[in-house]
Amino acid sequence: MTTKISKACEPCRLRKKRCNGSNPCNHPDCQDSPSTCVYRNKTRTRRSKRNTSNPASQLPFLGSGHSVDGSSPVSWHSRQSTAAVPDPGVQHEVYHSVTETHLSPTSTDSSQLFYGPSSYFAFLQQIHRGVLPVIDHGQSEGSEARSGLDTFMQRSIFFGTPSRISPESLRSESVQLAPVSPEMAREFLALFKTTSYHRLPFYTFSELDSLLESLYNSQHVRNIPPQTKASFLAMLAIGALATPQTDLAETLFTEARREAVILDDAVTLKTLQLSLLFADYQINMGRPNSTYLHLGVACRKAFALGLHLGALSTRLDTATLRNHQTTIWSLYFFETYQALSLGRRSGLKLKDISCPFPTEPLSTVRLCRLATIMEDAAEGIYGRKATSIRQLYAVAEELRGRLHQFAQDWGIGSAQLGTTQDPLDIHESMTLHNLYYHAIILIFRPFLVANQAMRVTGGTGEIKEMWMRQACRYAIDAAQDSIEFFWNIDRACGASRYQAFFIECSCSVLLYDILCQPSKYSYNMEYIQKAIQALSTMTADEPVILSLNSIRRVLETIEKSISGHIGARQTMAMDSVTTSPHHYPRVQFPSLDQLGANESGRMILLTDDIGTEENRPHQLVPGLPNTMADQDWTSSAHFNLNVMTTDLFNFFPLDMTTPMNHAVGDSVQMS
Repeated sequence: MTTKISKACEPCRLRKKRCNGSNPCNHPDCQDSPSTCVYRNKTRTRRSKRNTSNPASQLPFLGSGHSVDGSSPVSWHSRQSTAAVPDPGVQHEVYHSVTETHLSPTSTDSSQLFYGPSSYFAFLQQIHRGVLPVIDHGQSEGSEARSGLDTFMQRSIFFGTPSRISPESLRSESVQLAPVSPEMAREFLALFKTTSYHRLPFYTFSELDSLLESLYNSQHVRNIPPQTKASFLAMLAIGALATPQTDLAETLFTEARREAVILDDAVTLKTLQLSLLFADYQINMGRPNSTYLHLGVACRKAFALGLHLGALSTRLDTATLRNHQTTIWSLYFFETYQALSLGRRSGLKLKDISCPFPTEPLSTVRLCRLATIMEDAAEGIYGRKATSIRQLYAVAEELRGRLHQFAQDWGIGSAQLGTTQDPLDIHESMTLHNLYYHAIILIFRPFLVANQAMRVTGGTGEIKEMWMRQACRYAIDAAQDSIEFFWNIDRACGASRYQAFFIECSCSVLLYDILCQPSKYSYNMEYIQKAIQALSTMTADEPVILSLNSIRRVLETIEKSISGHIGARQTMAMDSVTTSPHHYPRVQFPSLDQLGANESGRMILLTDDIGTEENRPHQLVPGLPNTMADQDWTSSAHFNLNVMTTDLFNFFPLDMTTPMNHAVGDSVQMS
């Protein structure tokens, strides 16, 4: 007979492990590190089933910062069984943010990161909730719900891919770094000009060529100011990421950081631009949190410099003024987009900038036009609570109309044939198409989740309305078009590594659609296969490999989840994909059976026994280097990780009494 205790320690509570109440308790992690075995000051008061059955009056407002349900997520099937009778007043879960804590043996290395509901990580957790098996809590106290980040191999991106250069190289210049030859540097600079210059137009081509010559001239290199040298090295590092030379890119980036060590408190235009260059490099290496931090530094320096004030323009000459305006508006784009993409607050709003909207360079103008729409999307879709999903759709339609006009003006997507503008450079075109489709996905993705939540809880009133079907269709079409666009371009020109993020996000929407409607498996699989094959042609290194492995794992898990729904007809349809001459060959995905009988049964539920190196299949992408093999990301010895789903932005109230003929253009009241 097991003796019950009044409360468990925090590590055991978060992991849902049995705790004996001692100090330290009997959990191995607490035994190894007694300081982490802490208890609540007050025992948590649990709500009764009667109070939790109708939570409409208890749910926090959007952005309140309170969690509604800190327990492990349950599957849609289990929710359906508890909500057999539809209640017009019920509010359905739509948004979930994700917080994950990395506990390291040394407290200085521990970290906790938050990503909001518009982030890819939060949506991935929604997929995980859909495939999570029904848990009998009376029999599963010894197991914990495995995080979607772990299941779908996203932990390293969540915290940032590890650096390939030792941190000691920043602390001591005695640590020698691999030299970069002038020929390699010239190649990297040329690639930066062609692939990334349209995002970071801070120097002219002639200035960059001159800096390259000075860098390899022993007499002139001493005359390059540290902030200029650091910026130039960062640009070379960004260019190097367009090649397989990742180690050299990391070397150049480390050299740039060395030069920037003495510039932390310097408030100059060059140091602000340096933060933008660092942010661009880090996002291409799969380090979104580092990008967000660098952009935060850039925002503070912009305010400290007064760069956002138009009144200062009278004191500057024309060239300096143009450089100032290009920098502040480039920062506005980067900060706005990354804040929306990561589900975090933006440190620079359009209302903060009193400088006139840019008219040149055109690449910056186009990015800022998109950024203004993204800022409104972050506020209108994710930033406040609509009174109904129907009203939220009106906001989304207005944003979509503005995006459509942007596409018409600059020849994006299907508007390419009707534009009067000159054709875009291939790399700028890829950037704009990625941002355009991703914005549509972020605007309409919540409707996919809301639609499924209503379907499984019996709220079919709004599901049948055409506006809800159209909202879901917008998200699906944008995901398919994004993949199709990248599939059809000439990838020999060299896509940035960040391209993998957009493809992965598009695949997640299609995979979620399959999870909700298994009958669409064959149709969506055609695009998912194209995405996987396109990613396979990119640089076989981080973060592309991580994205490729994650897509495969999500697909594999969903296939296992819906295997009973697909049936023989879907199997025959998939076989036809490999034999039809106008389809692409099906990519073979690793089977869960490779994990062994014991492991495959725990695909979602994590137990103390995590298997051995011999029976764990690291190599997920045939023919590509295995960057994960040297790091056992599932080992508790490597990470002591707590994962919780924090419902900070989580519920849309449903107006089930909305009349069928409710016009799209009705006014929207936001609370």
